[in-house]
Amino acid sequence: MRIRNLFQLIRVVCLRAVAQQSIRKLGGERFRREGWRHFPRNKFNWIVGTGLLVMATSEEERLQEMLKETDAMYYGGKSPEAIQILRKYSQSENTEVLWRLVRACYTVGKFFTKDKTESKQLSDEATGYAKRAVAIDEHNFNTQKWMGIALSWSSDFEGTKVKIERSFAIRDHFLKAIECNPTDALGHHLMGLWCYGVAEVPWYQRKVAAVIFATPPSATYDEALAYFLKAEEAKPGFYVANWTCIGKTYVQLGKKAEAREWLTKAKNFKTTDPEDLEAVNEAATLLAKL
Repeated sequence: MRIRNLFQLIRVVCLRAVAQQSIRKLGGERFRREGWRHFPRNKFNWIVGTGLLVMATSEEERLQEMLKETDAMYYGGKSPEAIQILRKYSQSENTEVLWRLVRACYTVGKFFTKDKTESKQLSDEATGYAKRAVAIDEHNFNTQKWMGIALSWSSDFEGTKVKIERSFAIRDHFLKAIECNPTDALGHHLMGLWCYGVAEVPWYQRKVAAVIFATPPSATYDEALAYFLKAEEAKPGFYVANWTCIGKTYVQLGKKAEAREWLTKAKNFKTTDPEDLEAVNEAATLLAKL
């Protein structure tokens, strides 16, 4: 019914356009006398197509405005508001919408709620969007990046064994994201996190990994630092958490002077954003121990 009504509306709009064209061509008085028979019927299909194109263009413009609005909300620390808007488009097949839905779910679930059940639900929701996004466009660095983040986050609810099982898949999504866009700072930061996380795995978890994989995942703090520094090189100051990660990696490498430099930068960062505040507070805690 809605589709039929839509096309009826398009027909009225298009016929009005034809009428206006005919009036201009024939003159208003003659058009009123001779009426519809002067309509150029062979142009009707073209006009309908043009009408649809105009409507599609308008819809795309509205979508782009919505994406800009929710991006501003995300960077302004208003992800709970952003997710409410984005969910109205949850059935979209547009990857730009889907990966932003993953980001919104992640941010709200990690930094805006203390309820573990709600956080788990948001994690499941994010994973669903991420899988759809990658299936639609596996060559989009944002879909790959947020697929890796969604898998890593969901592993937090599943235990050590699942986290180890998914480690290679998570790594591969981050590497694919870097391959798709080598200049994306966040992609390098995420690979740094992966390397750091693997490097700090305790011996008993390594034994579990050795049972699951013939060759368990491995990485070093030096590799993690290289990725964090590459992220900073790609976009200096893009993320206070990257400063904290550089600092704490230097701590692990026994380079206290370098660690103090980066952790001080992170500690002094002014923000009200919950995600950034977490990095600022971690930096302050680490500094106090040096």
